[in-house]
Amino acid sequence: MDGGPAEGRVSLERSGGAGYRPGGPGAAGGAADRVSAIHEAVLLAVVEQRLPPGTKLPEDQLAAHFAVSRTLVRGALRSLAQEGVVVLARNRGASVASPGPQEARDLFEARRVVEAVTTARAAEAATEADLRGLGALMAEGRAALAAGDRGRAIRLSGQFHVAVAAMARQSVLEGFLAELVVRSSLVIALYGHGGRSDCGDHDHERLVAALRARDGAGAVALMLAHLDDIAADLDLDRALRVPRPLADMLRPGT
Repeated sequence: MDGGPAEGRVSLERSGGAGYRPGGPGAAGGAADRVSAIHEAVLLAVVEQRLPPGTKLPEDQLAAHFAVSRTLVRGALRSLAQEGVVVLARNRGASVASPGPQEARDLFEARRVVEAVTTARAAEAATEADLRGLGALMAEGRAALAAGDRGRAIRLSGQFHVAVAAMARQSVLEGFLAELVVRSSLVIALYGHGGRSDCGDHDHERLVAALRARDGAGAVALMLAHLDDIAADLDLDRALRVPRPLADMLRPGT
C-alpha cells in the first residue's frame, strides 16, 4: 500500500509491538504519542483476533500493562469507541464491541458498496508497484499461515483489501474501508466458521490477475463474490467468546 495511514485513520499496520518494547506507550514522549501507541496496540490485538468481542478492557489493567496513566488509557479508549471498535458503558467501563447479526449484515453490505467502487478504480489506476505490493501482502499472509500465526494472516488479509482501495487514489473511501475492515474482523471473530471467512488466498490471486489485466468488471465481480463467500460462511446464530487474561490477549503472537 502506498504510504502510511492518514492521521486519525484506522490503521491495519502492525505497530511494531507498541507497549512491549522500549519506546512503547510507557516510554518518554508526548501524551498524544502515547495515546496513539495504546490505541494502535489495542486495535492490533482486535484485528488479529487476540481480543475477542465482548472482552472487558479495565482502565487500571490497561494502565498497568502499558505503564501509563489511566487518563492516557481513557483517551485511547474514547478514540477506539469513535471508530466502533470499543463500547463505553456508564458504570461498566469499556469492552471490545460485539456486533449483532443485523450490524454484521450491514457491515458486509457497506463493504460491497465501497469495494465495488474502489476495485473498479483500482483496475484503472493500478501501477506495477501497486501490484507488487499486493503480491508481497499475499506472500506474507502465506508465510504467517505456514508459521501458525492465524491472527497475523487475518490482519494481512485485511491489509490486502485496504491496499486495493488505496490503489483507487480516493483517500476518503480508503479510510472508510479501513474502518469497515476492522469492524468486520469483530464479526468474523464472533460468527466465522474459520473457513471461507478467513479470506482465501486463491481469491486474492485471481483478483490481482484481473487488476493486472485492467479488467475492471471482472475484478469487481471477483471482489463481490469473494465478500459474499465470506458473509455466507458466517453463522449469525452463533457467538464465540474465549475468556483469557487481558495481558495475554494484548501480547502479539499469542
